Amino acid sequence: MVQRFESANWNLNLSNKQVIEALPCCGEEKANMIMSEGVWQTILDHLKRELPREGVGVLSAPACDKGYANLHYIPLHNLAADEAHFRVDPAEWVSLLHELERKGECLRMIVHSHPAASPAISREDMLHFHYPDACLLIVSLRRPENPKGRLYKRLGGGFERLSFAVSP
Repeated sequence: MVQRFESANWNLNLSNKQVIEALPCCGEEKANMIMSEGVWQTILDHLKRELPREGVGVLSAPACDKGYANLHYIPLHNLAADEAHFRVDPAEWVSLLHELERKGECLRMIVHSHPAASPAISREDMLHFHYPDACLLIVSLRRPENPKGRLYKRLGGGFERLSFAVSP
């Protein structure tokens, strides 16, 4: 059963008290993206291990999969010296992109955490996001026992907030 998010102030309490916030996109009745609970938990486990620093990773999927089925989470190393930013080693990033190409996968989503802030997209997030075919998932760990995530997609010169759901 898929758990969907449908209103502007909508929160879903999963069995382990994790929360995802989402908005419907363009009046659609279905979620723009569905993620398995296992993938969501893998993301959370990695991001929580990185506390108090921001965690960062990517979600990939087979290139032939035009949606978000078969997502695979790949954690990355944050080289930023402070707790409020992330920076990926350029060599690690290039290696990741080559590996995805070799495996016939595409970058679907860049994921990072906001350890002490909401999952709202920041000015810095907007300035440094250069992948128009991918989404940006921001997970707030301000309350690690109750994480919140928001999904964004570049649209023209700005970003659109997309809906997403977690399916067991």
